[in-house]
Amino acid sequence: MTDVGITPVTRVSAGWMSLLALAQMGVIMAMTVGNQILLPSHVARLDPAHKEASLAVVFAVGAVCTMIANPLFGALSDRTRARLGRRRPWIIGGALVCAASLAFLSLQDSLAGLVIGWAAAQLSFTAALATAIATVPDQVPILQRGKVSALAGVGQLTGPLLGGV
Repeated sequence: MTDVGITPVTRVSAGWMSLLALAQMGVIMAMTVGNQILLPSHVARLDPAHKEASLAVVFAVGAVCTMIANPLFGALSDRTRARLGRRRPWIIGGALVCAASLAFLSLQDSLAGLVIGWAAAQLSFTAALATAIATVPDQVPILQRGKVSALAGVGQLTGPLLGGV
């Protein structure tokens, strides 16, 4: 674990970079499947007469949750002191809760259930993603940050491509 204010000097390995890119890709891929494929079809099945408005409500609540979650989980992870480090508990916990939220969504038969499930998915998705991104300045030396950020960006770009397939 790196202390706040100390710039890391130990180079990160190719494996570490790959895991970061894969984590970015996996989380974004799961959310892409949810928001581009599953939620629209689920809402259309539940409320065919008002599917557009209902989907807008689900997405709006999710967007508000994301706006709140990003700085919240960033601040919480900055203050976390755990055996796994500052960020890993939030990355792992966020990913697990996100997976559970997506499974919960599949079982819903009401718009309220979809709103609650999507809000939980967005909160946990943002917890995992925001804290994963925060590992870069924590653990990556300045000379490697461009390369690491580029690889994480590749993961973020390939996630929607693979999730939409």
